[in-house]
Amino acid sequence: MRVRRKQAYKRGGGFEFTTLSNARVADCGAAETPQLDALAAAMEHLTRIDPALAELVDLHFFCGFSFVEIAHLRGVSERTAQRDWRKARLLLAAQLDAVDGTALPGGDDAAPPGTAPDGVGR
Repeated sequence: MRVRRKQAYKRGGGFEFTTLSNARVADCGAAETPQLDALAAAMEHLTRIDPALAELVDLHFFCGFSFVEIAHLRGVSERTAQRDWRKARLLLAAQLDAVDGTALPGGDDAAPPGTAPDGVGR
């Protein structure tokens, strides 16, 4: 009997399961909904203009893959994965700024430092 108790505890027998009501879960993210909606819209936009960059964002940001792992999966160098990550971040930031109604410093057609006017890194 002692062995069974030990094995049950080892396999999660000591955990207490709790459930959350739907109302409580809905209240948790109510303040963040506009930000999440903006992020979802920016990701949809990125998917339309460059699906490979959107996939990279999914793998790195949402799935937690490292650049080495992503490079291996995509058959590119780690540096290329990092360069693509930077490009994706710039495109997402520009899209999020457009949603917020703010523009990049220096006018509408100004590019972030270190990028060409089309927003792609040099």
